[in-house]
Order: sequence, then C-alpha cells, then structure tokens
Amino acid sequence: MEYTRHWSMDTPEKVNSNLSSLLFDYPYSFPYADKENNDTQLIPTFNFINNLLKSGGDSGGMSPGCTWEKFEITRDEYSELVKELLTKELHNLKEEHPYAPNKLIIDNELNEIEVSI
Repeated sequence: MEYTRHWSMDTPEKVNSNLSSLLFDYPYSFPYADKENNDTQLIPTFNFINNLLKSGGDSGGMSPGCTWEKFEITRDEYSELVKELLTKELHNLKEEHPYAPNKLIIDNELNEIEVSI
C-alpha cells in the first residue's frame, strides 16, 4: 500500500509499505492502555481500525500525520494484522518508525473479534 508521511513542515514523504507500517507511522493509531504509564498501548478494535482507515488520515497540521487513500479491511485481515503486531519486535522499529509504541497489548473484552496467537 502507498501512503504519505507528513512528519515535518517540509516536503511530505511517499511510502510504499504495508498496513502495520502505516499504523506505526501514524501517531494516533494506538491509544494508551494506562494514562499513568505511557509505555503500553492498545491494539485498536476492528471497528476502530476500519473507521481510521476509512478516514484517509490527516496531515497533522502542526503535528505529524499520515494520509492515504480510504479503504477498510476484513475481519480475517484484522486477525492477521493483530497477530503480526503482537509478534513484532517493537524496540527494533524506532529508527524507521519513531511513533511506534514501546509495548502493545490487545484487550479481547473491548474487541469484537477475539484473536489468539
């Protein structure tokens, strides 16, 4: 997939990668699991992800952002995405994806789809 990073006031950067990279590059993809501890973030629910993807993102204005052509994913694609996100070595991503979380968890009670690894 192709998307555009708007990380600075300079020229936007076109990226050709996959969905997990888009989510790591978009600073608002993963809500914090605990407001007191900014180390752990939640993998969003299926509906949240699809609402985000259908929005096309935004350039962030004075903040960083990403834009893409609007789309949505299936439940099976979501399950695969969650499995991928939960098995990523996040500490290795920070150089290429500075907005990637330090730790990701999924809350199956909040989610409409239970995903097991």
